[in-house]
Amino acid sequence: MPPSPTAIRRRVGYRLRELRNRVGMTTIEAAAVIGGSDAKISRLERGLTPLRPGDVLLLLDCYGGIERDERDLLVQLAGDSGRRGWWQAYELPEWFNLYIGLESAASSISNFETLLIPGLLQTADYTRALVRQAQPTATAERVDRIVDARLKRQGRLTGDDPIRLRAVVGEAALHCVVGTPDVMRAQFAQLARLSESPNIELRLVPFSSPAYAPYGRPVVILDFPEPSDPGLVYFDHLGKGVYVEEEAHIATHRQAFEMLVGGALSTEDSARLFADRG
Repeated sequence: MPPSPTAIRRRVGYRLRELRNRVGMTTIEAAAVIGGSDAKISRLERGLTPLRPGDVLLLLDCYGGIERDERDLLVQLAGDSGRRGWWQAYELPEWFNLYIGLESAASSISNFETLLIPGLLQTADYTRALVRQAQPTATAERVDRIVDARLKRQGRLTGDDPIRLRAVVGEAALHCVVGTPDVMRAQFAQLARLSESPNIELRLVPFSSPAYAPYGRPVVILDFPEPSDPGLVYFDHLGKGVYVEEEAHIATHRQAFEMLVGGALSTEDSARLFADRG
């Protein structure tokens, strides 16, 4: 799968931030160069909006300090940043398109789910039953599109350069029935199989864990390849995506996630439990 436009935007954006910081310019000063606002510069540097090659060229000429080859490459990448991602063909909500773009650009994902199996680990039947329960008026075609999109996202878990996934599942997900008992058994059997993947760390956190109550909120933490990229935290709340991008707050969520990992069963015990239910 080629680099996503979101991955391109983050790569160029964080390089622009490095260059701006190196010359000591503020976002307000940089915004004046392209006739925009400091909010626009912030969004460009965080990879949240397509880049205009002309804007990138003006900023690079202002910042200076890079070789011509890199300058030309960054301008070329800016032109590629506006192309459609594969996920946009599935007609998903725009707020979720942004998340999938970020997920596709990530190098690792940390995910805690309280009631459901994480999307990247769901079987097709589990996803289909979940969508039908959540959207009872959806057409069969609409349900199939959502299922197909989710299965395509799971392609990041395999291949030559698979993403690293750390998934912690709350005990409630064992008892929250999605679909039929056969669907649930097949889902648990898949979790047991996926537990053997070297790039997947899968744990179950029991109700008895001291970390369950204080940190028991679904959360996704995305990390990206660029060393200077602090990552971000994502919540799916009431039909929209909520992002945490302040580094101090991200650090707090990372600490909470590690508390959940520390209070969870080992990967071996978790795999055995899933296998017993499969």
